[in-house]
Amino acid sequence: MPYRIAVLPGDGIGPDVVAAAQRVAEAAAAPVEWLRLPVGLPARAEFGTTLPDVTLSELTTCDGALLGPLTTHAYQGPAMPNPSAVLRTRLGLYANIRPVHAWAGVPCRYPELDVVVVRENTQGSYADRNLLDGNGELRPDPDTVISVRLVTRAACARLVRAACVMPPGMAWAVPGCGRAAGPAHAGAPGQRAAIRGRAVPRGGGPRGGGLPGRAG
Repeated sequence: MPYRIAVLPGDGIGPDVVAAAQRVAEAAAAPVEWLRLPVGLPARAEFGTTLPDVTLSELTTCDGALLGPLTTHAYQGPAMPNPSAVLRTRLGLYANIRPVHAWAGVPCRYPELDVVVVRENTQGSYADRNLLDGNGELRPDPDTVISVRLVTRAACARLVRAACVMPPGMAWAVPGCGRAAGPAHAGAPGQRAAIRGRAVPRGGGPRGGGLPGRAG
């Protein structure tokens, strides 16, 4: 039985990127049934919002979704929410899972690198999702921005749990979470991650932060 995958082309370069991703899935004979849904600037022109209710409703019936890039820098006002931010918070998509693997024959500073980064998606310093009402960035004057950072125990705990229970059947999953798991810097303030893998390089991480070593 095919997986029902929503296709949200996005705007700007989004439609081109999504079309290429669909061709890859089809070339791999992936058992997929596509469902195209409106999102982004085209949705704004047709429905008056960048994320229509019909899209939110249909997404709950799908097994997954393919969301293209969005030109969110051009979005202004309550009728143009960032679809990515809304979907992550509304659907509880808190774990951004990113496998990182060094392939034979491809030059790499760490040839034994084989890790999975599980990044928190719903909190941190994201200005568009860390306050109940309004933006999480305050401007006391035209040249100054004060950003509110949201971190909760519950979000951190569920992120680490997600990193430790990834099915071993996944090609990039590493058996034994205890080999290397713990919080790590994800490259931007407020974005936390759990790391698991066989070879974790120390030092040289983004903004001077290294990846964690063994966790007990």
